[in-house]
Amino acid sequence: MEVDSAWLPTRLEFSQNWQNQVSANKVGTEIMNAYTAAINRRSERMFALTGGKTPPRHEGIISARQRLMMLIETDTWEQYTQVQNATLGLGNYRASGPTEVNDEPVMYIAGTRFMIQSVQVWTGWEGCTDPVRLESEVLGCIDKIRGLRPRPAVRGDYSSYSDDELSRWDDQHRSRLIERREL
Repeated sequence: MEVDSAWLPTRLEFSQNWQNQVSANKVGTEIMNAYTAAINRRSERMFALTGGKTPPRHEGIISARQRLMMLIETDTWEQYTQVQNATLGLGNYRASGPTEVNDEPVMYIAGTRFMIQSVQVWTGWEGCTDPVRLESEVLGCIDKIRGLRPRPAVRGDYSSYSDDELSRWDDQHRSRLIERREL
């Protein structure tokens, strides 16, 4: 398995005989093991590239500056708290793959904005040990998770403001929204 800078899978690779070596009830565990190994390899590469220093920020994490800009652009207290929760919280996600049997997904992947935490594959699904179908399901779930993660989208240009200025602006904005909110 390979993962991107947001620690989400981009490609799965299976050994030639994988389909015959893994039982249906172990597929989710095997995918999680491959995911953990891919995260470890990526972390090792990043540490090597930075000479053992802290690697670049994980893309699933929105910087404090980006968060401040997003908060400043909210119009209501409800929007403000939604953005704050989305950018500071763990952001628990659960996504299903594209294939369904009897109107039920054959795969679920759950995780946070930082990493995947579980993979569940229905053992009765005929494709549960088929590498091509598994990769399609995993990447289908991951595409949904990518779509659920908050994006650091802002309308304004804040390049002329320092972090301290943005922080003060956010404090004032938050106070105004609290005063205006409907109780």
